[in-house]
Amino acid sequence: MCIRDRFVSAWDIPVWGSENPEEKPFLTWAEGFVYVGDPVHQRVLVFTEDGAFEWALREAGGLLFPEGLAVIGDTLYVTDAHTGQMVGYRLP
Repeated sequence: MCIRDRFVSAWDIPVWGSENPEEKPFLTWAEGFVYVGDPVHQRVLVFTEDGAFEWALREAGGLLFPEGLAVIGDTLYVTDAHTGQMVGYRLP
């Protein structure tokens, strides 16, 4: 089976039209939500699996360039490429 045969859904986010690969989002999925690191706008966006926006984490704790994302239990871990930090946030 080809991976394209497993396609589930997609939605457009026009602000990510840049050709610069450093400005592209980083994604992870956990418990029915898609977490999107948006390095250009210094935030993490959270969507449902259907693409509906839920909430955003913006510049909290000095977040400058959110690159890596992981959800473990009730904590969202974010690595920041500019500050060299990994920060954990409690999920609502």
